[in-house]
Formats: sequence, C-alpha cells, structure tokens
Amino acid sequence: MRLNEFAQLGYSDATLKYPYRVKTKNGKITLVKDPTKGLAKESFISEDINIADIIDYVAQKSKTSAQSILQRAKKVLKLDQIKAEDEQTQDVIQQINDALKDKTPQEQQQALNLIFLPEYEKLINEVVSKKFTKSQPAIKELVFEKIMRAAQTVNFKTIIDFLTASNSNGAVNTEGMIANENTTPTPWPVTNNDYLPLVKSLSKIILGSRAAGGKGEIALAFAGSNAKQDKGDITIGGKDIELKASDVTVTSAGQKTITDFSFDDEKVKTVQDTKGGQALLIKAVKPYLPDVTNIPALNLKWISLLNDNVFQKIGREKTINLFVELFEKSYGGVKIDRDQVSKRVNKTGDIDYEAMLRLSAFYTFANYKNVKNFEGILLINVDSMTYQYYNKPKTFAQQIGGGVKKMSAILEYRSAAKTPTFKVQ
Repeated sequence: MRLNEFAQLGYSDATLKYPYRVKTKNGKITLVKDPTKGLAKESFISEDINIADIIDYVAQKSKTSAQSILQRAKKVLKLDQIKAEDEQTQDVIQQINDALKDKTPQEQQQALNLIFLPEYEKLINEVVSKKFTKSQPAIKELVFEKIMRAAQTVNFKTIIDFLTASNSNGAVNTEGMIANENTTPTPWPVTNNDYLPLVKSLSKIILGSRAAGGKGEIALAFAGSNAKQDKGDITIGGKDIELKASDVTVTSAGQKTITDFSFDDEKVKTVQDTKGGQALLIKAVKPYLPDVTNIPALNLKWISLLNDNVFQKIGREKTINLFVELFEKSYGGVKIDRDQVSKRVNKTGDIDYEAMLRLSAFYTFANYKNVKNFEGILLINVDSMTYQYYNKPKTFAQQIGGGVKKMSAILEYRSAAKTPTFKVQ
C-alpha cells in the first residue's frame, strides 16, 4: 500500500494509537480499527530520546535527507507552528524531543513509525526492485503492509536495520541454507534474532499461483542473502531452488517427519485429458470400480482401496506395467527403471505403498534436477521457522518417503526432455 493511500485512510498519529487490520472490500484496501489485535505492552523506548541521533541514523541508512525527516517529524508531532527560518535547528530538535517525552513508550514508537514511513517504503521498493522480476507492485504492497503490521511490536531501528540488511548481505542466510544437504529440521538462519517477527510476518505472504509466490518464497527472496525470485521458486547464489512448504511433526518414537507434503507443482490432468496419468489410472480402474471418475491423489486410502479391488485382480505384471507407464507420463525426462518398480509390487499384485512412495519421491527429485535444472529442494516450515535441504535424489527418497501422505506426483504429465542422467540405485 503506498504512503499516500495510508494517509487517505486516516493513518495518522491518532489512528496509530489503535490496533488495526487490513480489509479488502470491492477490490479496495482499507484499514479497520480492531481492538482484538492488541498492541504490545512492552516499552520500546524507555529512556530519553535524542531525536537528532535517530534522524541521522535513519537518514544515513535510507540515504534520505535528515532535514526532510526533521520537517516531517514536526508535522507528525503537530509542531507546525515552529518555522525553520525562525528557529535554530537545535531548538526544533529540542521541542521534538520534548513532544516525544510527553508520550507513552507505545505512542513514541507509533509516532516514530509514522515519521519514518517514507523511509520504510523507499527501502522496501529498493529491495523488491532488485530481487523480483515479476509482480513487483503487488509484492511491494504486501511487504509494506506486513512490515507495518510487525511495526506494532518491533521498534523502528530493527525495521530499518532489517530492510537495509535485506538489501545488502541478507537478513536470512539463505546461502547457508543450501551450502550442504541437511535432512534434519533446522531453524532458519536469521542473522539477528530481532528480525524474527519481521521474517515471520513476511513468510505469510502468498501470491496467486500464476504469480509464483507460495508460502515462504517472498520472505526468503526478500530477506535472503544473494537471493532473488526470477524464473523459479527462488534463486540463491545463482542456483535455482525448488521450495516446498510443509509441516514438521515429531512421531511417538521421537522421529521428525514431513507431513502434508504434496509433490505435484503443476496442474494435475483430469480424466478428460487422454495424455494425463490420471486418465490412464482411471482406465485401468473402471472395469473393477465403475463409479470411480476421479482419483485426485494416490494417498494411502486410495492405494488400500485399489490394492484390494484392482491390483490384486489384474495381477503383478499388469500392475507393474501400469506404474511404469504412470511414471513415464509423469517424468518424461527421467529414465524409469522397470526393475525398481517391480520391487515395489508384491507377488499378489498389490502395491507396497511406502516403498512406491519413495520411488515416486526419487523420480520427483530427478525431474527437478534433470528437466528443470534445479539445484535442490528446500523444504520449509513457516510456523516452526525450520528448513531441510536436499540435493541428492536418493537421500530425498529415503528421508521423505515415510512421512509423505500423497503420491500425487505420478498423476502429473510432463513431456520428454533431455537425456536421462539418473538411475535408481
């Protein structure tokens, strides 16, 4: 949201004394006071403020004129009666200091946020222009709104430092996240713990699917070191990385697993699409389950049903052939090893779900590497702020298989591309 729009919405010193939320109605964004949102009760500024030092610091970081910030401070604090030509600058600063001292710590913070709004906006625009090639206006607006939400609990200096870090060496060490394969859920390497509320706020941003901005992507591209969003999910150090959001849970045995993770990242073909994997699967199922017209994902429930009613009836060889063809339609650029598929089909013709799931994971990763030229897959959890990174198909398959709840990847269809370079070990 642009600064003048905030002003039109009554984003004034008085308004800032109340919690607010953003509401969209008829395509128009408005600010709505919402007492349930509650401002933080801790004191941000508990000692005397030297506004001159603060203004100089912000001006230096944002490359803005200190004098322009000083004049804006006069307006925010309703000191317009002080004319610069009639007063020494030091006298103006003293009166601004006095005006701030009369406010509560929260009111001081709110006033400073309002004073520095243009600097926040300028720094955000610089980062977005530098790191994003698509959807820049939407991203600028969403980032600005999230930063202003976080400003209710984060002081102005942290915001300025976070934005300048994002524009230089990074507020999140994304290069470190992909330096080595890491299969254990690990906290995001935020360079300063004070930045955590800001990173968390940005991680909630989700653009439309066509705009390529899934959960966490905008945050890591914006705040990450040597990171940007160009043709893929995120590019770090010149390497294209596939980013997947997931939930990390701990089992009763204390093991950490990935759940609610779906492999498919492209449109799943419908029954009407004769080239799609789902159409192939439906064709095989129809003689035995005539009422089935849609199989959205081969999760454990579906596999159990098909094992009992289809695969055992058509026999082992036909089941193997079916899955080989399903994988071939899903991963046209990766060589499908029939022997490896056959190892996942029991003598009775039914599928070993966990084993086939790992094979699906292997081919999923191989497709990203071989067809899409991605360096690796970065799994992130926005709620727990943890990540895992995989750069080897075999490791990915071994680690992920048992925790994944879907095999929807094999319902995708990709055209053949490039010479296969991966084989299952």
